[in-house]
Amino acid sequence: MLLQQPDAIAVVASLGLGGLSGLPLPFSVPLAYGAMVASQTRGLDIIGLLHNCTAQQTAAAPPDNVDADLPMDALCAGYEAHHWESTSNCLHACGMLWAFGVLALMLMRQKRWPMLALVPPCWYLFAWTGHFADVPAVFTYGTTLRGWSLGEWCSIKAFAAGRTVSAREDLLLTFACAVATYLGHRASASLCTRGHEKPD
Repeated sequence: MLLQQPDAIAVVASLGLGGLSGLPLPFSVPLAYGAMVASQTRGLDIIGLLHNCTAQQTAAAPPDNVDADLPMDALCAGYEAHHWESTSNCLHACGMLWAFGVLALMLMRQKRWPMLALVPPCWYLFAWTGHFADVPAVFTYGTTLRGWSLGEWCSIKAFAAGRTVSAREDLLLTFACAVATYLGHRASASLCTRGHEKPD
């Protein structure tokens, strides 16, 4: 197979998330934020459903090396230690690229400012999709404002330093996920546009 099963799931998930972002904002924004809220508040239940009770208990256990009260350097080291699964990291990178792309588009075309509402889902839903595979520690440090903000800063630092994805196969998977996201977005937007066209 060209893609291993987790990689194939990542590409299909990227296609679906891209399709979500291509829907009209009155539909995409509530759906995206609803998915974010469900992921954050029901994440442990989703982990148990996708894996088993042991994985659910593991995700619920607060690891010491990502305690929200740790200094930033120590928290970032713990953050990166918990981001060990390559497919999950590729989805993280794809979500960051998609979010930065939306921001760049908004800066170039000011009429698209309403798309700002899609930046958080672009960022988070990719990460959550990956984390449901590698059982995250985000249920502990991500539940306080300080832990959440430092965790996001750590993720940006790791991405900018090339530590999120670096191996050739991971870069290829990230590229495949990004292409799938773009294709999903374009296909969804095109179908919605056609649906609103008036017949001659």
